[in-house]
Amino acid sequence: MVEQEEETQCPVFRWDVFLNFKGVDTRHNFTGCLYNKLLANGIRAFWYDQELESDDEEIKSTVFTAIKESAVSIAVISENYASSSWCLEELARITECWRRRRHLLPVFYRVDPSHVRRQNGPFEMDFRNLEQRFGKDKVLRWKKAMEKAGGISGWDSRNCQEPQLIKDLVEKVLTISSNTPLDVAKYPVGINSRVEELMKVLDVKSHDVRIVVFHGMGGIGKTTLARAVYNKMVTHFEHCSFISNVRETSKNPNGLVSLQNILLHDLFPKGEQVVEEVSGGILIIKGHQVHEIYEVQKLNLIESLELFSHHAFGREKPAETLMHITEEIVTLTGQLPLALEVFGAFILWDKDEIMEVLSSKKGTDRTQGITLDFTEENRKESDEFCNTTRHRISTTNFKKNFENLFNHGRVKDKKERKVCTRGLEPMVNLRLLQINHVNLEGSFKVILTNLKWLQWKGCQLDALPSEFCPQELAVLDLSESKIRQVWDQKWWQIQCNMAKELKVMNLHSCHKLIATPDFSWYLNLEKLILENCSGLMKIHKSVGKLCMLLLLNLRCCSNLQEFPNDISGLGNLKILILSDCSKLKDLPEDLKPMKSLTELLVGGTAIRKLPDSVCHLTKLERLILDECVSIRELPGSIVLKMTKRMHLKHQLNPKPFLLPISFSNLSSLQLLDASSCKLSNVIPDDFEKLSSLEILNLSRSAIYSLPSSLRGLSVLTDLLLTHCIEIKSLPPLPASLTKVDVSNCTALKSLPDLSNLRNLEELNLTNCEKLMDIPGLECLKSLRRLYMSGCNSCHSVVQRFPKATLRRINYLSVPGNEIPDWLCQEVMIFSSRKNQKLEGVIIYVVLSLDQQVEDNFRNKVPAIVDIQASILRDGPEPIFTKTLYLLGVPKTQIDQVYICRFFDYQPLVSLLRDGDRIQVAVRDPPRFHGLQLKKYGISLVFEDDDDADYDDDETQKSITGELSEFLRSWEKFDHKSEFVIGPGEEGSLK
Repeated sequence: MVEQEEETQCPVFRWDVFLNFKGVDTRHNFTGCLYNKLLANGIRAFWYDQELESDDEEIKSTVFTAIKESAVSIAVISENYASSSWCLEELARITECWRRRRHLLPVFYRVDPSHVRRQNGPFEMDFRNLEQRFGKDKVLRWKKAMEKAGGISGWDSRNCQEPQLIKDLVEKVLTISSNTPLDVAKYPVGINSRVEELMKVLDVKSHDVRIVVFHGMGGIGKTTLARAVYNKMVTHFEHCSFISNVRETSKNPNGLVSLQNILLHDLFPKGEQVVEEVSGGILIIKGHQVHEIYEVQKLNLIESLELFSHHAFGREKPAETLMHITEEIVTLTGQLPLALEVFGAFILWDKDEIMEVLSSKKGTDRTQGITLDFTEENRKESDEFCNTTRHRISTTNFKKNFENLFNHGRVKDKKERKVCTRGLEPMVNLRLLQINHVNLEGSFKVILTNLKWLQWKGCQLDALPSEFCPQELAVLDLSESKIRQVWDQKWWQIQCNMAKELKVMNLHSCHKLIATPDFSWYLNLEKLILENCSGLMKIHKSVGKLCMLLLLNLRCCSNLQEFPNDISGLGNLKILILSDCSKLKDLPEDLKPMKSLTELLVGGTAIRKLPDSVCHLTKLERLILDECVSIRELPGSIVLKMTKRMHLKHQLNPKPFLLPISFSNLSSLQLLDASSCKLSNVIPDDFEKLSSLEILNLSRSAIYSLPSSLRGLSVLTDLLLTHCIEIKSLPPLPASLTKVDVSNCTALKSLPDLSNLRNLEELNLTNCEKLMDIPGLECLKSLRRLYMSGCNSCHSVVQRFPKATLRRINYLSVPGNEIPDWLCQEVMIFSSRKNQKLEGVIIYVVLSLDQQVEDNFRNKVPAIVDIQASILRDGPEPIFTKTLYLLGVPKTQIDQVYICRFFDYQPLVSLLRDGDRIQVAVRDPPRFHGLQLKKYGISLVFEDDDDADYDDDETQKSITGELSEFLRSWEKFDHKSEFVIGPGEEGSLK
């Protein structure tokens, strides 16, 4: 029977093995060899070979702590073992820990185990002497420890050779250590409640394989939680393995092989790599690009304060005088555990003390990096913020490390924050300096001479002083500054080698910048960022000579009117961004020199024509022409054989747009977005030439037909034709499609036979009010989502659904105005079933949109997001809320029925516990004014409830069978109503 203490707290072991032995007997022979062999196999062994008969409390404490922190204890009981009170005290401590998930491995070294068990033979005289020295009561405790050790089936050295005995012990330790709990965190704040919740989901007593994916932003504690859950389960399994940093390790040479070896070593510590049939297992995955299973939530405010306080102050709570500033820091970190740990460890100074140090000559020549940030901007995304912090700390080497993290909402007058350059003079090794939104005053002549990275956001100067000349500067970031020019004019009069090393210049959002410098000084520049420099009217012509330049970003330079025509030196440029330069009318006529260009983004410009020379950009993969209102067509001779993504979206262009007369030169194109283009010509009938096309978006275009060659697009997965109000029919479609969206094609009357679309998962026919039938619907074996709200003329098609197809559909929309009477139509109280797993929850909703919801609003909004399903446990506040994303907003005002089906890997199902209440309600306040929730129903799907064997059983029908009967009965109802199923999207755990 496992004790309650063991169930609630799993120990974390610093040591794999604690060695207990009599030094004079075995130190230089058996135990010494065993210790070396343990180390050779990567086993952490604690060894202390001194006789501790003294009262050295510090050493005793260290040894006793090591016993508690060891997963295994090996007691080498030799002939003179009982003569040492210290050996016996260690053994007593070991046996006390033995019941709490520790292992004791006794080695009877040249002694009889029965003598150990009875304390006779060579041990009898030693115990008599001990009783005289320490008294019978104390020695009795040691005798009991010997009795326990002697009663364990251990290793008798008299029965085998010592090398074999050592080998057997090492293999045994390896087997146990594979199930040794991991180090979780120094301060595991908030872990226990999350572990308990996950343990219920994992259900270690079940005999099936469980896979749990941890999802969440960087630094939120996915790995920490995974370690804690692993520790909770480790004793339930014979072999366990925990492998972290898989993505990073796999990138190394032979990385996958090394990961495989780790797994095999953990699962087969003795080398017998034979997989036997097992009854079950559990796999925990900490994922970055996988579907959501368990959303790891950030710490709440109380937990965050506690974790930060532990790291910053070494106690559970900060002093009252520091509470306010601590709360601000915690809020700034986004309550991410990693950020709290980093900041707590490094930020201990008062802000006035920081200013005093910087304003005086108390700097240190050991300093390599400084970060001082007084920005008032909203804090960034937490994962990005945490990643930035790790970088900042790694470049900082203070005698006293500091960061100013109490900036958010505190500094109202930036001019009050002044720092004197004198404090930087002693820092001769300074490499990185971040002084965001700080006024740096004084002489720049002798400071920062070895600086490699300067970030001075919000610089108040008109220009950097001419005396500032760091010769090794590689990165210059003056974004969001008030500079009018980069350097003072005097700078041009001196010979400065600084610019020769500069690789990155970031002037993002320098709104007062009126001109760029002569880039002839910056020939090694690789990245030039001038985004959102609204005062900039032209670029110095020397930019075209930057032969090392890889990125040129001029996005949102709203007053930029000219781009240099001579770009002969931009042979290495990969990305050119001119998006939203609304006054830029022309590109260079000769684009041929940009032979390495992979991305050309000119959307939102006033460019009148794309130069014919664009066809020479043979490496171009991405061409963005969105909202280029003056462009009416692409060059007739366009040859972009490497282009993979082409965006031609013209939502604001009132003039018609011409597609190329042929697609034959776009063989690598994977995405073609011509949405909102008023296409005036017939689409070329050589679609099959777009042999790589995967996504075709012609939504809101003026097309009235598609060519028959569409069927030749053998890899097309997404066909998007929303709001094509002129199109009346579709040609045969390619079998590769997984998504077809013809919503709001109000003139559409017929579809082709869809029976060949075996991979189709989503079909959106919302508001196709003239559509009469869906040929081949019964053959769509992969269909998961069908939206038909507003399709009043083809309501009967759902009656043709095979039950196998209906069982797989998650979201459905057909006309109708009722919900099944076998549903729970009020708050449902969840009750589990013995030996039956909960596999899903189905939610039905009846609602209406009245005249308050205008047509323009219906056309713009893709879904209704005002209905929420919640789980309530102990109080009135829900522990989890899921917003139902009801895709397909009908134009009619008649009632709608929306149904969502959730599966066991989704929180709305996996979090349910006995006694929990499920309720459905309208968001408060609603986003749709004029929406009315009229009724709803909830159905739980347990294991075997939806078994196919029930479909034809008249006495016991499956959930799908009941639903099928319900759909067939709809002919009795008023088909002017509608019925829709939509996916649940938003979720928040409180």
